[in-house]
Order: sequence, then structure tokens, then C-alpha cells
Amino acid sequence: MKTHIKTLTIAALGLIYTALGHAQKFSISGKFPGLTNGAVVELETEMQGNTVSLVRTKVVNGAFKLVGQVKSPTVARVKINDKASYAENEEPREHSVNLVVENVPIIIDAVQYDSIPLDTDLEHPSAELEKHVRVKGGHEQANYQKWRDMVRQAEINAWYSEQAWLNYAYEHPKATSEPATENSLKALARKDKVELKRLNREFVEAHPNTAIALKLQRESMTEVFVNTRAELEKLIERFKNNADRQGYASFKLFVQSLMKYTKGKEAVDFVVFEPDGKQSKLLASLSKDKYNIVDFWASWCGPCRVAIPGIKALYEKWKEKINIVSVSLDRNDADWQKAMTEEAMPWKQLLVSPMSMRTLKDDYRILGIPELLVVTPDGKIIYATGEPADAHDFIEKLCTEEEK
Repeated sequence: MKTHIKTLTIAALGLIYTALGHAQKFSISGKFPGLTNGAVVELETEMQGNTVSLVRTKVVNGAFKLVGQVKSPTVARVKINDKASYAENEEPREHSVNLVVENVPIIIDAVQYDSIPLDTDLEHPSAELEKHVRVKGGHEQANYQKWRDMVRQAEINAWYSEQAWLNYAYEHPKATSEPATENSLKALARKDKVELKRLNREFVEAHPNTAIALKLQRESMTEVFVNTRAELEKLIERFKNNADRQGYASFKLFVQSLMKYTKGKEAVDFVVFEPDGKQSKLLASLSKDKYNIVDFWASWCGPCRVAIPGIKALYEKWKEKINIVSVSLDRNDADWQKAMTEEAMPWKQLLVSPMSMRTLKDDYRILGIPELLVVTPDGKIIYATGEPADAHDFIEKLCTEEEK
């Protein structure tokens, strides 16, 4: 009798473990009009800046099912190709569904395949088309949907206002455009972008333990020298109970890597050249009586040159309080000289030395341009941004407070 009981117990435990094994996997299924048999369906996520494929399958009998396992709730996307095969030079037209994957059954439903947002859609924002898609999943998917409902309209507004500004700028060259019209469109685009950022920040602050909040926080941290060490440590603490445990481990390492670039760090000197070819150092051009704006740019950088009129306006308004230094990353001296003549910037111009490029990357974390730094009279970096308009706002606030 005891032997039978033991056998039954082992069998029962086996059933329990089997059930638990099934419960710990996710299954993402979808069946809706327009799916092409043989088309590839793939689940992807981002890990440390790289796109990683978690699982892939193909459409069979007008449906698909992705099965796998995640260590913790994971923000991801399901990509669905429009064909089973492509010609040699043909690019796949992939439609994507964003979601949060948990080890539960997940169902994707859509009006039809073509109603799912297209990865390369230049005519519509994905936020506008996602209303045709429904994802039923776990608790973190519900939190993700709460965020989407909160920001969707702001995202749509920001997309359309930016497109209106960019289209006008493209169709009306500077020689023929109306500055007032372009400035108005640009201001609206910026206003909508700021509102979208505000809503995202509001959601993150209210729901720090959700998987999507961790991703939003990470994506918002594009600049260095804007947080103190204490603020960065507080961020690590704030998200310590986040549902995405694997994502949090990566986030913690990322934030720790930013400790090297905290607000208040002393500016590191490096070799530059004057317009006449004379070798110099950056710090020699910084003022000890005014706030310094160091503008990293290049003749070939369109956004850098578009920003120059705004920097000129800032200079004219606050030149008693600010010192501007433009540092070009041009490799060709003739191109730099030509651009300086064309732009006629009434402040210090310098050209970075090739031997200083490593310093820009390692000590300033400059990975692209334009990039503007604000340095105090005593040589400490208190702000950095790749958005000239944000730099303008920061300087305006700084100088206005100085006058009080």
C-alpha cells in the first residue's frame, strides 16, 4: 500500500510540475483577415541597445502562435511580414504590434492585417492606427494599455505638428519661406512634443513599478550632465521593485555608467585649433565671469546650422551674461572656414584636434551633434543637450534668475 501511495504521489508531483511548466510559458496567438500563409512572425525586444529575437514562427492556416518564456514581464513587439517570400531586392513590409510579454496566454486581434501599424509608414503615426489592434494579456499588458490610452492623442498631435513644420521647411527654402509661418509651425511642434514628454513623465512617476515605466525612463535619459549623483542613486532606488526584473538589472548598470557624467563635473580640457591655425586649449576660451555655452557642430551637420540663428538671438539678448564658444568637428579645414564665413557667428570659433576626439567621447560622452554644454564661470558642467531649443530654455531661465 505504501508503495502505491508513493507511486501516486510521485505521479501527482509530476503532473503539478508539468502544469507549472506550462504555466511558466507565454503563448502569443493571432488570427485575423489578411494574414498570409508562410509569412514570418517574430517576437523582438531591446536589450542593452540591441534588438534581440525571442522567438519566431510562420503563419499557418491564416493564424500564428508564438511560444516561449521570459524571466520577467518584457516590453516587446510582434513583427508580421506581409509575404511568405520576397524578391532579391525587395524589402519586407513589416507590420508591428507593441505589447508586454508575460508568461501567460496572450491574444492579438485586429480588424485586418493591413490595419496594424506599418514599421515604415510615413503618412500616419503608429498611434493613430493602433486603435485597430487589441491585445489581451497579463497584468503588465493592462498597465501598458493604460499608458497608451493616456498618451495616444498627444503622440498623434506631436507627430502631425512636427510633420507640418518639416514639410513646410522642405517645401519652402529659406530664400522663399515666410519666417513667421515657419516659426509658428516650429513652436507648435515643440509645444506638442513638450506635452507628450510631460504625460510620459507623469505616468512614470505615478507607476514606477510597471514594465513600460522602466522603458520610458530609460528612453528619456538621452543627455548627460543633467543629474547629480544623488539624483541618479534615487532613480536606481525608485525602480527597484519594477516588474521587469531583467530590465531593471540592465537599467541599474546604465544609470551607474552615468555617474561619470554628473551635473557639476569639471570640464576637461582638450586641444583645439584657432581659425588662423594656432593650437590652443578649450578652457582658455571659457569665461571666468559668465556662463559659457559650448556648441559642438560641423559644417556638414544640417540641424547644427539650422540652430545657429536661434543661438545668435540668444547671444544678442544675453551677451552680457553668456560667453559662446563653437567647437567644430569638421575634418576638412576648408569646409570649416567656408561655413564660418557663411554663418558669420560673432563669437569664438574653434576646431577640435583629431587627437582630442577620444576626450569628446570618453569625458563628454558626445555621440552626435549638435550638442550644447553649459559651463559655469568656475568650470563646472551643469547642462548638456542635443536639442538647441532646450538649451535656449535653460539659458533663458538661468539668465532671468540671475537678474532677480
